[in-house]
Amino acid sequence: MFSNSNFFVEKHTNSPFQSNTYIIYSKNNKIIAIIDPGESIYEKVNCENLNVILTHEHFDHISGLQKLSTNFFVKLFLSQKCLENINNSKINLSEYILKNKIDEILPSNFKIVDDNELIIINDLAFRFYITPGHSEGGICIGFDKYIITGDTILNSKKIVTNLPGGSKEQLKNTNIKLKYILKNYDYILPGHGEIFPVSYLYL
Repeated sequence: MFSNSNFFVEKHTNSPFQSNTYIIYSKNNKIIAIIDPGESIYEKVNCENLNVILTHEHFDHISGLQKLSTNFFVKLFLSQKCLENINNSKINLSEYILKNKIDEILPSNFKIVDDNELIIINDLAFRFYITPGHSEGGICIGFDKYIITGDTILNSKKIVTNLPGGSKEQLKNTNIKLKYILKNYDYILPGHGEIFPVSYLYL
C-alpha cells in the first residue's frame, strides 16, 4: 500500500494470471478510482458510483468490468484504441484462453482519454499517456508521485509484443517517450508483479 495525506493505494493480484488491480481510496476511505478491475474487486466496492480506468484491453485487465457495470454506475476511462478493441474477443485474447469469451463488456458511460490529458477524478489529478506497443490500446496513468503502467513496463521482464495489436516498433517509440515522462514520478505500479521505484528501471 502507498499513501499520502490525500489518498492511499491498494494493490490486488488476480488469479490465475497474476494481473494487478489498483484501488485508489480517498482519506475518508471512499474509492477514487479502480484501475484494471479483476473479478474479485466487486467485493471491495464501497460506493455506488465508480470511476474505472483501463490500461489496455487484454482480458486479464478487464475481467471484472462487466460485473461492476451491471451492479454499479460506472464511468470508464480508456484510450480510443482500447475502445475499438475491448469487445473483440480475439484482440482481448479471451477467445483463446477463457471458457466464456469477452465480447460485450463496454459500459454506456465512458471517456476517451487523449495523450498528456489531465483529468481530475474525485479531486485527484490524473495525467494520461498513450503508450502502445504491448497492445494498441495501452496507456499509462500518472498521479502524484506514481505512474500506473499496465503491461507497458514490468520490472525485470521483457514486454510481450507478439500478441494481436502488439508492435515492437511502437513499443520502442513508447519507451523513448517514457524516458522523459518517468522523470516526473518516483514509483511504477505495473500490471503484473510488485511496485518498484523508477530508479530501478533502465529504458
